[in-house]
Formats: sequence, C-alpha cells, structure tokens
Amino acid sequence: LYIAGTNPEDIIYPSTCPEQNRAAHALTTSERFWYDEGQPAFFEVVFNNQVYQCSNAGEDCEIMISTQRNRESGVTITPSPTFTPSATPSLTATAVIATPIAAAEWTLPMPNLDCRVERKFIDRFSNIRAEPSTNASIVGELETTDDVKATDAVYNSEEGYWWYRIDGGWVREDVINTLNDHCLYLKFLDGYQNQAPLSQAINAASNPPADNWTPYYAFINNVMVALVPAGCYTMGMGEEAHPKCIDEPFWVDIFEVSNARYGDINICQNLSNAPNQPRLCIKWTEARDFCHAEGGSLLSEKEWEYIARGPNNNIYPWGNTPATDDQVVFKRLEQPPADIGTHPLDKSWVGVYDLMGNAREWTSSLNKDYPYNATDGREAQHENAGYRIARGSSYLDNSLVEAYDRFPRDPAYGDNDMGFRCRYPLSAVEVQ
Repeated sequence: LYIAGTNPEDIIYPSTCPEQNRAAHALTTSERFWYDEGQPAFFEVVFNNQVYQCSNAGEDCEIMISTQRNRESGVTITPSPTFTPSATPSLTATAVIATPIAAAEWTLPMPNLDCRVERKFIDRFSNIRAEPSTNASIVGELETTDDVKATDAVYNSEEGYWWYRIDGGWVREDVINTLNDHCLYLKFLDGYQNQAPLSQAINAASNPPADNWTPYYAFINNVMVALVPAGCYTMGMGEEAHPKCIDEPFWVDIFEVSNARYGDINICQNLSNAPNQPRLCIKWTEARDFCHAEGGSLLSEKEWEYIARGPNNNIYPWGNTPATDDQVVFKRLEQPPADIGTHPLDKSWVGVYDLMGNAREWTSSLNKDYPYNATDGREAQHENAGYRIARGSSYLDNSLVEAYDRFPRDPAYGDNDMGFRCRYPLSAVEVQ
C-alpha cells in the first residue's frame, strides 16, 4: 500500500490497514498509488487536509471527485479546512480512485434504493434494449408478469425519454410502470453525488441565503429531502403582507407523499391507486400522524410559503409568470393527478416539486388572521382545535392559485385533492 506524502506522521491510517502494509512514499498528486493484496476493502486517509480513497480492485486507481463516480485525473481542487472524514468508512467493492478527493466534493452515503418496474401494456411490446436508445438492438422483452429492479436512469435528450437499466438491458419509461418513488430518485443521483460536504451546506444554510442558493439533497428513511436554509421573506400579499424569518434550517420532502410511500389502499372514489401519484383524501390528523411516525411534522404555513416563494417573494415557485396546465398539474377535472415530480417547471428555489399542482397540501397551522404568530396558539396540534390551512393549487383547480393564497379546511375531512409532505429537523441527517 503506497500513500502520497513525505512524512508518515502526517498520514492518518484507518484501523483496518495492517501495520505491515503501511508505507509512506513520496508521490506527486499526478502519480498513482495502489493496493496490491488483501480482501476487498474501502478505506480513506487524510494528508494535508486532503482525503484519499481507494478500494482493492486488482488494478490502479485514478482521480475521483465523488464517492462513487469516476472522474478524469489531473483535477486541482482546494479542500475545505473544516472537513472531517467519517471515522468508519463505508465498505464497497467498487474500483475507486486513490489520488486526492476534493473535500469540497464530499458526499453523504447513498442509500440502497430499490426501484421496481413492471410492464405497462399487455398488448404492446416492452422491449429490452442493449443501450438506452430506441435505435439499439433488442435483447429481450419485459414479460407481463415481471416485477424487476432498476438500478440506473439515463435521459436520452434526442428522443426525449428516460431509460431505466434492468437486468439484461434498458427499458424506456413510456412502456413501463414505476412502482415506487425510488425510481424517480434515480434521476437525481448525479447532482446528489457531486454536492458539497453537509457541514459546509449547513454552514451556508444557517445564514440568510444569497439569491443563487443551490438545492441540496439528502435522504431520510430512504426518502429524498431538500435542505431549507434560514432566511427572510414577505409573507402574504397586499394589506396582509408582513415580514417573517426562518431562523433555523430544516429538511423537507422534495415530493408529496405518494400512494406507494403511504402504504395502504387509497380510499378516494374514482381515483387511481397508481403508486407514484400523490396520496389524496387524507385527513389532517392522518397527515400529522404519518409525519410524526417518520420523525418529522407537517410544515407550518409560514414554512410552506417560504419554500414556495423564497427571499425574492415570487408569486409562484418558479417565478412570477403563470404557467400552463401542461407545465403544472392543474385543470384535470376528467383526469387523475400526475405522478409526483414529473413536471419540472413546478420546482421551488430549494428544489421542492409540485407545490403549485397535483395535491393541495395540509399545513400544521390553524386558520387565524394575519400577521402570523407561531406563539398565539395557531400551531396547537390537537385534533379539535379548528380549521387548518391548506396551501397550493391542486389538479382539480381550473386556474393556478398564488403561493401566498390560504385555504381553510376542516381537518376531519380528506377531500379528493388533499395531500401533504413532511418536514424534518436539521438533526435528522447526520453530519459525517
């Protein structure tokens, strides 16, 4: 085992590295070092504030920017002086790189996502192709009864379709059903893996953000969440407008809770139980209790509006220009709601989807007059406190509402356009 460095005392070895295999060898960052013998293992060392990783794959390692993606060598990056490597590195048998990994590109561990797909049409071929392209050779057909795991998703920009990798090849998204939210998460993994360290993101999120805040994602209970930074905005509009601030960062579901995630049969009449559609006909207490069981809570209406409008006080999550019903999920009186996250225009500044379409969403807040005051009893969480505020447009609306609009609803009833999402404390994701 050769590790870059001129002074062995400056190198921190993992406990799994045997004494007899340790050797310091003067190398430049453009040279390579390797692990010749032993069982497959993943380890990290720190030298001059830079993190080195390598796994035994029987071959040389080269430069790597993120934990699980190979990159070209020769990249020069300034490490973060505040970065602290994890004490117990994750095990992997994947060949990774052994030259410095930029601390500024370190990422959280990726959960083991179990994306399941099945054939969509009985009377139409669901071809499996050798490559993610309609022009690629056909190597098989997805059987009607198949329920298989997909491990990757690739967008073919020439065709305008996503393709999912399954055992044996690739299937196009329009000929399969995706059976859970995890299939949608596969489309986000590239951006997720190239994020800054969580400690760095939390530091930035703890101060009022600049206009160019970059969405930051993590996973809680294998559910993808976005980091909501602290900051201030104007709540409400017109005579009711008043300044409010979010004092501490928190996490929020990037998607509305789906049928698959909620887990039992949807009681809504005449509505689909499609797994990736938002869970509807939810009473306020059911939404509250579900989020509590997940370690979180419902968003307050102050938090919901901040996520939707941001420090620029936008009218809509994407800006101030209204959208059409093919860009956002509304005006679907004769159709069911859409799958979550499938309308990318309806995305807020923190990376949260479907705030203005699909389901109208419960908040934790009681229907009380402005100005909003969290200490005046409006955040009482017992069942019979009164009407609760719902936010956002739904698939049944004939026109878009604005992000500051409020909808008092009886918490004892779950209308067929009512859904929800959960928020979580900052501590729900562990800083490594």
